[in-house]
Amino acid sequence: MSKHLNRKQSRHLPAFILLFLRKQKLYGSQILEIFQTIKPKSMQVDGGGIYRVLRELEEEGFVSSEWITEGEGRPKRIYEINESGLQELDKWYEDILGRKQMLDYFIEKYEEGQKGDGNE
Repeated sequence: MSKHLNRKQSRHLPAFILLFLRKQKLYGSQILEIFQTIKPKSMQVDGGGIYRVLRELEEEGFVSSEWITEGEGRPKRIYEINESGLQELDKWYEDILGRKQMLDYFIEKYEEGQKGDGNE
């Protein structure tokens, strides 16, 4: 897959992070684990990218975080979505829904062309 296409795969990373945080507070490592279970095998998920997006989401006021120092091991930062983040998630939903409609159209027309090419 070209580098151009690979970059596009992470375009919706903020949307997915907000979606995951809607259900519960999460550590960055937990968000990465969720991505690893849902992503297609051809898609790369960069752990550093997740943390960069989390910082950006926090700077933009969509999530908040706090350090958890209890228990064993190093302190961990846990993230939580807020009301602004929920509103941003709604905007992502509308955007992705529109893109999905266009992609469904593309797939339908592409498959129609494949049938006509004798490549069934």
